[in-house]
Amino acid sequence: MEEGKEKPSYTKLKDLPKATKLVFSRLPFVFITLGVCVENFNMSVGGAFMPKVMQTQFYLPPGKAALLFGVIAIPCAFSGNLLGTFKKKILIKH
Repeated sequence: MEEGKEKPSYTKLKDLPKATKLVFSRLPFVFITLGVCVENFNMSVGGAFMPKVMQTQFYLPPGKAALLFGVIAIPCAFSGNLLGTFKKKILIKH
């Protein structure tokens, strides 16, 4: 680093607006963060309410609906992660 030129450090409360503007000016960061937030929201809502939906749609008792949802959701999540990793590995090679 050159003499006399320092990187700005945002350590004081008065620097918060500048730091916030700097963070929100990085559009890839903003959209990746929003995408992760929406994905996590969808997963938590699905995990909480999907057994209840299955219970009412298919006339299942609560315990059986929750067990069936777990039996369906866990292998699907595992295979989705595995497939996504494999796809990423293939795309990186090419």
